[in-house]
Amino acid sequence: MNATEPLPRGQQMLLQRLIAKHCITSGKAEKEFKTLVANWKDYASRNDDDDDDDDGEEEENQNQGKVNFMGPGINTLEDAFVSINRQLKPGFGLEIVTLVDTFDNNTHYIAVINTMADEIAKKETVFAKSWNPHEHLEGGFKLSLDHATRVVGILLEEKWLRTSLTGDSEKQHRRESVQAKIELAPRTFLELSHYITSLGFDERKLPQFLFHRD
Repeated sequence: MNATEPLPRGQQMLLQRLIAKHCITSGKAEKEFKTLVANWKDYASRNDDDDDDDDGEEEENQNQGKVNFMGPGINTLEDAFVSINRQLKPGFGLEIVTLVDTFDNNTHYIAVINTMADEIAKKETVFAKSWNPHEHLEGGFKLSLDHATRVVGILLEEKWLRTSLTGDSEKQHRRESVQAKIELAPRTFLELSHYITSLGFDERKLPQFLFHRD
């Protein structure tokens, strides 16, 4: 692991929120960024916000504290992503990446992904072990509906899968929810694009990826 420098408090909190949400739209990420910047004093460390100074220095120190919270030169969400990735990728093998979903009005989805195809997470040899579960599990391919529903629920909650809308209105979607389709979610394409293509998915049909780098 390469040596890294600590991120400013604001960037740390932004990164934590991105990881906790698994995958988030650019609009929601922008809202998170603006909320942190607007309320920086609620989260700033003592070094960022020192109230013991004289009145003449208070305004200057507050302005400097605001700058220190998110980091010098970090004025936009894109600035923050570039700064975070500068430490995150070489140090931990993680990276903030954006996907453009052309099937969802070109909505931008953002996730923190693991760029290393390590044996635990991504190597095809690991996935290949699941091809013949009947050789290892009692009852062969038998799986209760309750267990299957729970597995799908977890994948939906963690945003590996998503339901596709089947109607033009929310009311119609609710009425047809039993027949809703399940499809791969943006997080899956972001995190596992190499594995999807190894299974035969046409690489030319992959969504567009945007990388936040210098």
